[in-house]
Amino acid sequence: VGEVGAGAWQTFDVYCMSELARMIAQRVQLRPALLRLVYRFAKNNSSGHVVAIRRLHDEEALCDPQVFIPCLDTLITLERDLRGEITDFYLYYVEYGLSLASPALRASAIGMLTRLAAADDDSERMLPLLDLLESMGRDGFWEIQAQLLLFSAACLRRLPPSHPAVLRLYVLIESIFKSATSAFIHKIGLSSLASCLSAHQDLLPIFTDVLLALNDDARASMLGGMEFVIKGVVRAEYLVCPVAGAWYSFGVAHALGAKLVQADTQTLEAKHLDVLEACTRNMHANANEAPAWRELFVKLCPLIFAAATRRGTCRKAVALLTRFLQTVPEALAAADGIAAAAVEGALRDAVHTLYSKDSDAPEECQAEFFAFLKLIMARDAASGGTLPGMVLRVVTSVPGGKESVHMAKLEGLGRQTAIA
Repeated sequence: VGEVGAGAWQTFDVYCMSELARMIAQRVQLRPALLRLVYRFAKNNSSGHVVAIRRLHDEEALCDPQVFIPCLDTLITLERDLRGEITDFYLYYVEYGLSLASPALRASAIGMLTRLAAADDDSERMLPLLDLLESMGRDGFWEIQAQLLLFSAACLRRLPPSHPAVLRLYVLIESIFKSATSAFIHKIGLSSLASCLSAHQDLLPIFTDVLLALNDDARASMLGGMEFVIKGVVRAEYLVCPVAGAWYSFGVAHALGAKLVQADTQTLEAKHLDVLEACTRNMHANANEAPAWRELFVKLCPLIFAAATRRGTCRKAVALLTRFLQTVPEALAAADGIAAAAVEGALRDAVHTLYSKDSDAPEECQAEFFAFLKLIMARDAASGGTLPGMVLRVVTSVPGGKESVHMAKLEGLGRQTAIA
């Protein structure tokens, strides 16, 4: 149906509205298309839409909140301008919906509030409802919790960290994440909050904790790949986007590093390496962050090198080491003598573990790490760097290393580099 004339609404109202209202109430699958049809005949502005919604509510088939609130949740997605009069109109029904006993209707009301918070320049108009929303954070219905996370994210995109309501939103987010039992909630929350992390860095610890708590398949879907849809009851679909395209990558990596250091972790698990790998995909995006990345690497290098010696993590750890080398060339050499000594010490521990005379390290780890050492020697030699000397010192210090084919090859390559 195309745009219609000014008198079409009256004709539509008289001859079609009652029958259409019955269809809207009964044919749930057709409801979005039927409501779009109503808006086609209404005056195409906020006041015209308010008239249409009031007329729909007057129909006996639609006056039941079980039908009317879900209709509003659909209609609000059709609005082009959610400012002024129509915002007040929807807010009235949001407050009404939040007061109802039905969890599904309350979830619909929060969904409407989220759209208002995202569209209205004055997000503070939504904040007086925070008391009620905070009490709903403990609701057992997963879509209420998911909608609360979406609402919180919409507000945080508008509010600066200094705003008085922001701390309450942080607490609400954390309480939902910690109490949620459905992975759906975690995925929807991570997806919606990823773009807020740069401005709201206090969320980084809980965001990182939730990401690590996911099972391997769920975490992989959040770190890369395609966007996907979670089917809901209140909302037909929740679109979930991988977080790595929107998050504050250095902030997440730094939060993970702080967590590992605080826990006095001795090595990295595969999940830690997966998150760090996703973070380092965008290391080159901000040249000003290069020193911070280098500092983080120096802090984590003992853990990464240790992971490179273990079956199950060696390949991922070596890939991460290579990423640092390729993106921040001076990362392994570090910026000062103390940091360089720390990196060399971690490298020595890994080489000794893998190649000493009595080593029982897996052959696959020996081969992976040998390829990495060979790469950094060749790459840094070509650019006139200092890494070949570091590697050569480490290689020649391995007890019984001369009996290792890998070490003999590296020592020979190192001496050729030194002569050149």
